[in-house]
Amino acid sequence: MRRNRDLPGIAETLRGFACDAGELLLDMRGGPLDVRKKAPADLVTAADEESHRVLSGKLAAAFPSIPLVMEEQDNDAVLPETYIAVDELDGTNIFVHGCPEWGLSLAFVDRGEPVAGVLHQPALGSTLTAWRGGGTWLDGRRVVLDQGQRLSDGIALFELNAHLRTNEFAWMAEIVAASLANRALATAVGSAVALLRGHAALYVNCRGGKVWDFAAAALAVTEAGGCVVQPDGTGMKWDRLHTGVLMAENREIMEFATALEATPDDLLDEPADPDEKAVREAFFRKFGKLDPDDKKRVEDMIEAWDKKR
Repeated sequence: MRRNRDLPGIAETLRGFACDAGELLLDMRGGPLDVRKKAPADLVTAADEESHRVLSGKLAAAFPSIPLVMEEQDNDAVLPETYIAVDELDGTNIFVHGCPEWGLSLAFVDRGEPVAGVLHQPALGSTLTAWRGGGTWLDGRRVVLDQGQRLSDGIALFELNAHLRTNEFAWMAEIVAASLANRALATAVGSAVALLRGHAALYVNCRGGKVWDFAAAALAVTEAGGCVVQPDGTGMKWDRLHTGVLMAENREIMEFATALEATPDDLLDEPADPDEKAVREAFFRKFGKLDPDDKKRVEDMIEAWDKKR
């Protein structure tokens, strides 16, 4: 029998825990942080570890039978159907450097889907909660994303890191050309909240992310009327630790952005180092197979790109 959960109650519990840990993180700013490198471009601090201690204790007490998948612990690559995903301090690098957009992300994943979550930005005094079927709420106001927004009139947000591949940079360059302006905030929480506030039309994080980066944000964007897919346009999978994401304010932006993935590796049937003529031929073969709506979107992208040149 499928268990019915109190999703508003779970969301409120997660919100309370995120706010408690957020107060702790605010208190620790400016003090000794014991900054270390987990990887060449990935910092960890005493603040991350203290937030982990507080949140793991509270979550284990409130949800004793639910596994915890948290950044500051060892986790299996393959995940159970039901778990709580936690980023105890998202944006550690910018936290250390005094930027305010860092935050916390907590999500309850049930039977393979995020069903309740919170994104909390303590330094900005901002808290967002969402639960399946109940909408997305930002500081007490229901969030409804703009279904008429176009990428050519909006801002695209990116996560830029050392994990990216050449073809992913090329795809993002296409999005840069098609959008009004571009930013990189170095925080998944901050990027998702910016999109949900209407400050961005698209957020792309191709590689290097994990479920705790995106589970709560994906639920919030979906409940607000947006679209969330993997960077290749396929649906999100929450049964594995590593993942990427594309979050869009509406379906048109999502479909437009994923249709732009026209790089040599993707256009040719076999991986190769093609010359310019081969790339052009492959592009027009692919273009000819698109439906009329997708063709129009590509034409709009090319027109927008020409205007910027």
